[in-house]
Amino acid sequence: MAVFWIALIPVLLIGILLIELLLIHAPRRGKRPDVKNRPLPPRRIIRVVTPSGDVITGEPERIVALLARQGFSGAPATPNPAEAWSLLDSWRAVGRIQLQVEWR
Repeated sequence: MAVFWIALIPVLLIGILLIELLLIHAPRRGKRPDVKNRPLPPRRIIRVVTPSGDVITGEPERIVALLARQGFSGAPATPNPAEAWSLLDSWRAVGRIQLQVEWR
């Protein structure tokens, strides 16, 4: 009888390991897919060249805040994203800045 229990333990362990392997690869219903290994979307890099020749890169809000410190008219110190894009586009349209948007 003892031999039966000794032989049963490895069989149960192998069975548990197989079940674990199957559960790892089985899709889970109603759960989010695995996002850890998904490739990252390209980053938007904004580059602005001012009339003085300064090159500024970064987020639109940061660029507008820096331009406000340089004395650009109508530039709030803390713009929201939509306002920042609007200001950058209007300054580009009248030729005050050169605006480039890149995806990396």
